[in-house]
Amino acid sequence: MTNNNNNNKPLINLTPHDIHVYLSETEKTTIPRSSKVARVRQAPAVQCRELHSEYGLDKPVSVMQAPVFLGVEWPDFEFSDFSGVVVSMVVGQAVQKMPASERPPVAVFGPDTSPSAVIRDQEGQIKGVTRLLAYHLPGDETE
Repeated sequence: MTNNNNNNKPLINLTPHDIHVYLSETEKTTIPRSSKVARVRQAPAVQCRELHSEYGLDKPVSVMQAPVFLGVEWPDFEFSDFSGVVVSMVVGQAVQKMPASERPPVAVFGPDTSPSAVIRDQEGQIKGVTRLLAYHLPGDETE
């Protein structure tokens, strides 16, 4: 789907990393990180147990209850200045769970880090991706 209503406004990258999108083996484009980061609010972590020798460990390891997500914490910026935002997967998934009326008024994208879309260096570290994921496209809600 093409967004023809963004008036050539830029994307803003709300992750703490530059996002390198490889268009081919030799060509890439970069969505630079901004000084702003979107985060997911979560309930305080609670320890639920320790793993010991019964798991083959020589020292105890704390296990925390999986977090309960409480919504998205957006940095201070104006959505209207941008055609869309680029966020982490956890933020994108939280946006998808929001009621349509609470989602941002702009498109929400994130880097696709699935095995078929990620580019890695010799050590296995992610260098970039070949595409973005759409977590929210205004006007596409079916709620």
